[in-house]
Amino acid sequence: NIRCLTAGDLDGDGLAEVVTDAGLSTRSGVFTLLDWDPVKAELVPRFQEKNLLSNMAFGMTITTDASEPLLYTADGWGRLNHFRLENNKFSPATDYLTFPNGLVAVATGDLNGDGQRELITVGHPNNLFIVGLI
Repeated sequence: NIRCLTAGDLDGDGLAEVVTDAGLSTRSGVFTLLDWDPVKAELVPRFQEKNLLSNMAFGMTITTDASEPLLYTADGWGRLNHFRLENNKFSPATDYLTFPNGLVAVATGDLNGDGQRELITVGHPNNLFIVGLI
């Protein structure tokens, strides 16, 4: 069961990869990185990683506006994780950020016109958090 997905250029080759989180219930699942195969005209798995998070990702986004492409994940325990792609695995970019509420979504956008994207995440109930990209 795919529970969450996002797409973006994580490896800097100019082509988007797709990242999914699959599993049962809200338990830790399997993250899969998929590439587009133009010959088969389909997405094909590059690698899978089990137990990347301690529970399911409610939201994910990829940003290429920081110093390097990063995958951000938001979970129900209020953790905002960010990972870089290294040698076909996800490596934590830094320690996760914690928020006082469970998170349900994450996105990026230039909110103030300074040319830098901010990270926007939403938690229960009706809490909107905005942070600068790391």
